[in-house]
Amino acid sequence: EELLRREERKFWHMVEESVPSLGALGSKEDLLRYGLAALLRAVVEAPDAFRVIYLQRNGENRVERGREHWEQRIAEVLSAWTRLPERETTLLGRMLVALAELAFRVQLDEPGRWEPDALAAYLAGVVIHGIPTGD
Repeated sequence: EELLRREERKFWHMVEESVPSLGALGSKEDLLRYGLAALLRAVVEAPDAFRVIYLQRNGENRVERGREHWEQRIAEVLSAWTRLPERETTLLGRMLVALAELAFRVQLDEPGRWEPDALAAYLAGVVIHGIPTGD
């Protein structure tokens, strides 16, 4: 149990460190790519820890509590970057956390298929510019 708590603290610290500060410089795509890449490099470096922490056991809600905090932090950053109403920044915060969770699963389920920086760049580009047409 103590090992799990220690790994959870490290996990949520990595999550918090990946969220850009309110005054961070750079384009939205650069900041999104940076945050995703930081998280994905952590997944690649410690996949077993992410499996233990992120793939929760039945009946536990620790991941949900952390996810809610993460979504709120992302919404705060989006509010600072944009003039969107709170309703929309909240929704976008949830979407970006879901995107990061998808990327976690890709890294865990398909090790080596995507380098963290390449996956982060691809996903950030899709979010900012839309789905590429392949032309």
